[in-house]
Amino acid sequence: MANSKVPRRSRSLRRNKLGQGFDSRGQDQTPRYKIVSLSLYRTQAESVDQATESLRAAGFLNVSRSFVMQSLVERILQGKTPEEIVAFFDQYPLRKPTHRAGPRSRRLKLDTG
Repeated sequence: MANSKVPRRSRSLRRNKLGQGFDSRGQDQTPRYKIVSLSLYRTQAESVDQATESLRAAGFLNVSRSFVMQSLVERILQGKTPEEIVAFFDQYPLRKPTHRAGPRSRRLKLDTG
């Protein structure tokens, strides 16, 4: 039989007998981040790359695309009310859908027939 070894999960995600996501000292080991896949138009990706390079040239040596995107999220979205978020996207109509969709529960009922 071929070597069917299952890869081990990273240490920070391993669960133990003391409780999910905690180490032997009782400290939380749950990752503080979530990996999100993101699609950008070519011009948007170039803008992120340009911002990254500009920051590196200014002396921020450990800057990455991820850092730039996290900073934008913090600056634009974090701490905003739902009304403020909608107002922001109404104010800057860049490549937004042509109409707003109805409530998700209504759309699901229409899809199921």
